[in-house]
Amino acid sequence: MSITNEQRDSLIELYIAILDRAPDKDGLSFWSEVLLAQGGDIEYVANEMWNSAGAQADYPAFLTPDEIVARIYENVLNRVPDAGGLAFWVSEWNANGPAATMLAMIDNLKTNPSTDPQFLEDQQLFLNKVEFGEWFAVTLGSNDTDLAKLGNEAITSDPDSI
Repeated sequence: MSITNEQRDSLIELYIAILDRAPDKDGLSFWSEVLLAQGGDIEYVANEMWNSAGAQADYPAFLTPDEIVARIYENVLNRVPDAGGLAFWVSEWNANGPAATMLAMIDNLKTNPSTDPQFLEDQQLFLNKVEFGEWFAVTLGSNDTDLAKLGNEAITSDPDSI
């Protein structure tokens, strides 16, 4: 049995949000197996990824929720959060914890019908990063995590950046 394309995209989205890079082939395979073993429970996988050594190196325990949310904004959107967005997501973080909050942030990026120009740019950037992540791990099949990070950082909201 294998994961669906939607589940694979969810794993790629978590790599972007948590690890600030595209997935490597072996890592994506590992988390795919975890997802299958957990009956498709993406929140379980998000928690496990959050608690991984790689994530904890990027988000040491001394960071405040404000600093963590700001880093996730930078990972996903390549920008600092606006005050309202920061306050909202920190409140969510404090109420629901890391996994549920990151999944809600990702879901908002994918499903919010906003026509605000900044939101649309953020949304396109994120979609481009996911597309790059799929190409890097699945099509190219690379395990070079340094290149995964560099490639992810080079992606913009311009579809030609992929």
